[in-house]
Amino acid sequence: MQLKLSYISYIFLSLQIFFKRLFIFPSSYLVPYLFFFKPQLTPISILYILYSFYSLFISTNLISTLVYSSLFIFNTFVYNAIKDPKITFKIERFNLLLRKFLIFGTILSLILLIFNLQILPNRIYLKVFNPINSLNINSYIFILYYFTSAAIFLKKSKDIFFGSILLFLSESRTGFIFIIFLILQILDNQNLLPNFKKINLKIFLPLIFSFPIIFTLTIGTDFLNNINQNINSIFEFYRNIENISNTSNYSLLIQNKVRDGQRVCLTLNNLKHIEKTFPFGTGIGVKSYQNSLKRNDLGCKNTKKYSKGDFYIRAHNFYISYLAEMGIFFFPLLFFLLSKLRNKKTRFIILGLLVGFIGQEYLTSPFTWLIIGLSEHTNYD
Repeated sequence: MQLKLSYISYIFLSLQIFFKRLFIFPSSYLVPYLFFFKPQLTPISILYILYSFYSLFISTNLISTLVYSSLFIFNTFVYNAIKDPKITFKIERFNLLLRKFLIFGTILSLILLIFNLQILPNRIYLKVFNPINSLNINSYIFILYYFTSAAIFLKKSKDIFFGSILLFLSESRTGFIFIIFLILQILDNQNLLPNFKKINLKIFLPLIFSFPIIFTLTIGTDFLNNINQNINSIFEFYRNIENISNTSNYSLLIQNKVRDGQRVCLTLNNLKHIEKTFPFGTGIGVKSYQNSLKRNDLGCKNTKKYSKGDFYIRAHNFYISYLAEMGIFFFPLLFFLLSKLRNKKTRFIILGLLVGFIGQEYLTSPFTWLIIGLSEHTNYD
């Protein structure tokens, strides 16, 4: 049975390299459901069942509501399973599977990059070492964050180092944030915070050994410049939000004069969307959310030559998008997430997740719920 489970999981992960979805879900999402799935009426599952039922009455796209309702309820079942203190062996097996696949996928990506073989569907992801090629790069970052967080829990120093290197190579701002909070969690677990009175060579030796790799990347490539641009763009983004928020007709203005203008427009429009939808929300589902944006004329100008007209998408910010979608249901969910900060052994990991949500909203990923459930599991260790 164990061999069969691993075999099916490898198939699903391999399919994710070539196909965005298998039926209605990304195939990599199905792997956590194979390992961790516990249908149980816990408070968080009840919240999503009630919210899904409520959404059926206000949704403007029934299919989207049914798909995303199923996904979120399944994710709470994943959370229910991994927080069980009796399944540490499954966490170990799952991390072993992820490690093998990440090694295989990374080697494959590097070979294709070195020989410039463009045979996979998403070329840009290949260039930033995303072995799960057909999965969005940010979804890949959350998989790495779970893998590395679980490695900390399992005290697997090699996996911690491997996961951190992959996060670093992603050149993702969210990935860098996750690395910082992973390091803080490790230091806290070793009682090195806040006074740094003790030195643990197990922590600092990997950093010393990684220096030649980092030095080669910064000298021989544009990696350092890319990091600098990512950091500067964060500060520029929030300056633009402040400067443009009181400007009339900002949607057209920022497309022409402001860097990352579409992101600024999306943030401001989705903030207005909260005013239009609170406290009832739009109902669960991306299509219902987009229909609400259209109905309230909160689109942004599309700058791509091959695409005309406005586009209507979420804010790429968990707190903005889910407050608009869930309305008053958002607050129990937020309190649920904040409650995980009480768990000392994972408080920095959860804090990193909450900070990362400022620029992402991957609550639909079961790997995000694995991270949340893992924080609960450590209470029993």
